[in-house]
Amino acid sequence: AEVLDRGYVIQDGSGKPVRMIGSMIDVTERQRAAELQSALYRIAEITSSSGDVDSFYAELHRVVAKLMYAQNFFIALADESAREIRFPYFVDEFDPPPAPRPLGEGLTGRVLRTGRPLHLSGREIDDLHASGSLPSSGTKTFDWLGVPLRSGDRTFGVLAVQSYDEAIRYTDAEQEILVFVSQHIATALERKKAAEALANSERQYRSLFENANDCVMIIDPETQVILKANPRACELYGYPS
Repeated sequence: AEVLDRGYVIQDGSGKPVRMIGSMIDVTERQRAAELQSALYRIAEITSSSGDVDSFYAELHRVVAKLMYAQNFFIALADESAREIRFPYFVDEFDPPPAPRPLGEGLTGRVLRTGRPLHLSGREIDDLHASGSLPSSGTKTFDWLGVPLRSGDRTFGVLAVQSYDEAIRYTDAEQEILVFVSQHIATALERKKAAEALANSERQYRSLFENANDCVMIIDPETQVILKANPRACELYGYPS
């Protein structure tokens, strides 16, 4: 708990301290609300930044780490065309980033399939391994928490944290926080993906325009002014760009 502790000393007639009177106020919820607000501002900032996607993922990790224990953290995305789960960002104390796996496999696959948060203790995970309903992989974990990344009714990814320390466990409050933050992270990921697709399209267009063997010009239909001409047009007509 986060508390605000105040106290003052009571003195007798000679000025000697004889008692202390004080009070404690629980400010946990107030502090958590302020941290969440700060996290949302930061997510908005990094979404509009021009950094590369790896830096973008790392910044999202830092945002979550300020709200809860996130030393082991990953983002998984569904590749519908390949029917695979990919792990574009994976930070772990013991295990290397996993290779792409079938869509329904593992705990991540369960979150993708159901579109609901999943919180399991190490014992519950061991029981799933023993029953054969969950393939065993990676270092034994004591707590696993994954939440869906959604766009409308579609679940396109998973945000997950886990603990290898028996003393570090996730609570319902932390699950609520991760679910709340994941909604904003999902929006950020979708916007970043759209921005990258647009940038790739512009690069392809520019490459086709610049390297075309044909004369290509963009002309204003009203003024008939040539707005842009490719190198081939300049070569054919003898004018600089």
